[in-house]
Amino acid sequence: MDKMQISIPYGDKKISFAIPRKNMGEIISPRKVDSVKNVNEEINRALDNPVGSGKIEDLVSKDTKVLLIADDLTRKTPVARIIPVLIQRFIKKGIKKENIKILIALGTHRPMTEEEISMRFGQDITSRFKIINHSLDTADLLDFGFTKNGTFIQVNKLVKWADFILGIGAIIPHHLCGFSGGAKIIQPGICGSDTTAQTHLLGVRWSRSLLGEVENVVREEMEEIALKAGMRHIFNVVLNTEGGIVKAFFGDYKMAFREGVKAAKNVYGVNFNFRVPVVIAGSYPCNIDFWQAHKALYSADMVCEEKGSIVVVTPCPEGISPVHQEITTYAFLPAREIEQKIDKKELTDYVGAALALAWAKVREHKRILIVSEGIDKKKADKLGFIYHKNVEDALKDCLNYHGEDAKISVLTHAPETIPYLQKNNRHA
Repeated sequence: MDKMQISIPYGDKKISFAIPRKNMGEIISPRKVDSVKNVNEEINRALDNPVGSGKIEDLVSKDTKVLLIADDLTRKTPVARIIPVLIQRFIKKGIKKENIKILIALGTHRPMTEEEISMRFGQDITSRFKIINHSLDTADLLDFGFTKNGTFIQVNKLVKWADFILGIGAIIPHHLCGFSGGAKIIQPGICGSDTTAQTHLLGVRWSRSLLGEVENVVREEMEEIALKAGMRHIFNVVLNTEGGIVKAFFGDYKMAFREGVKAAKNVYGVNFNFRVPVVIAGSYPCNIDFWQAHKALYSADMVCEEKGSIVVVTPCPEGISPVHQEITTYAFLPAREIEQKIDKKELTDYVGAALALAWAKVREHKRILIVSEGIDKKKADKLGFIYHKNVEDALKDCLNYHGEDAKISVLTHAPETIPYLQKNNRHA
């Protein structure tokens, strides 16, 4: 049988498999966009051309206390390149290094180790400045009232220490709020777990996925929380699939973000021609655990036919999640039963519940199969997924289920892809 050999990223390596040519649908990937030649020049260009804001030097004085909020190791943001340029400007303004702190926006992820912090931020920055993992401990949080949706707001208390807060992150597709970046560095980045749970549940209950939607109820909620917390400015980057900076944006936390989204759509927004019964979705670069790798589901859901099959291919060296263990006791349940547990307050981790509900909502419409070194059959069962040890076996399962002529499409970087179905296509 004539077959087409396919290779997709898998952690720090590649994984290859063959698809019969008669079954081949489309290979869907983010656009290949060149990164800037000089990173420092691009960072300085963004700082010298703020969006909806004054220049950074005009926003601080020598007595300003600066809090830089940066994303963690689950993101590709080149913070080790960005932060030194920012600090150079602050120091030139006369700000003392003890008045500059860096807070890692973990959200509900596990804390970064000292070694990971040093690798991510660079030895020079790590040795000279205070870098702090965000804590969910209530002693480290302050109350900021409620959003108009009724969400109770708790934020890391360091925002009250600071006179100037700058959020640093990357703008990439995200199923809960359309895109990461902007105010997302505050919520969920440095909020309490109750605040994050309510915002996540707001998004999951509002829509099966908000992937690629700029204006939505969750973004509005995040921006309200960021404003109450005192963050007015961001430094965001748009990256290509290799992690290189395509363009940088500095300025107002709303306006600079939306300018960045325009550039992000040029990288991650991809047209496709027809939906298919089977979609293979590589989770790269969201590899560390299923808490990250699940982001492969939502673009795949958009490409897959109703009642089709999604094959998630992901390494997940840290398993399902080292933090959200409770989800393994109920994530396999139907969506309505998970919602009942949430409504009856039968759970303790409602951030986990929100994502378990999101996965269950996809399962209502698609079969989900998983190929992973870090998630075995026992763990897959706990997620309500079908486990296979390799892609070939998963494809055999799918062709047996959908018929030997079923078309198969491949999303090489599913979490970083926004698929747009071409209109007026006869296969749509």
